[in-house]
Amino acid sequence: MHLSGAGSETTSTTLMWWTLAMVIFPQVQRRAQAELDAVVGRTRLPTFADAPRLPYVRAVIKEVLRWRPGLPLGVSHKATEGDWYEGMFVPKGATCVANIWQCNHDRAVFGDDADEFKPERHLDDEGGLRPGPIETNQEGHSSFGFGRRICVGKAELNTWRMTRSSYTRRGSYGRRLSNVWRTRMGRT
Repeated sequence: MHLSGAGSETTSTTLMWWTLAMVIFPQVQRRAQAELDAVVGRTRLPTFADAPRLPYVRAVIKEVLRWRPGLPLGVSHKATEGDWYEGMFVPKGATCVANIWQCNHDRAVFGDDADEFKPERHLDDEGGLRPGPIETNQEGHSSFGFGRRICVGKAELNTWRMTRSSYTRRGSYGRRLSNVWRTRMGRT
């Protein structure tokens, strides 16, 4: 797959999960919108300079990436040499697949509510953005991968963050659609 194709697929997938989260969790959207209104107002779009004053919006983005990663099984890699991992031999040339979904839903890292959508897990007691667990390179999720082969599109996320936050502030995604998704997700 071409690099731009890989980035567009994961971005569009993440945007779909973002939209679904805003629909089925309208209280999250309302809180993010209130933060945007307080920091940015309604006469302009957010800029990168606003990001440090938008901890809840940033927590929502981290939570979307953790809750529903764009590539649940990451990108496969090939072992360049034989190695041992937790008592198992990985031969040279073996294809290795990281289960990003499991990493992002590990109860030992994220708690018993790891399967729940909960942006507050990324905030400290004062409402500021906390560094993520060390297992996630302090990102709060493993969706960009890890080690030397971390996602090259990670830097582009900053652009996406501000774009998504501008959509959040344009209004709710609709009560009717929200009720449809709650019913389908068993949250009536």
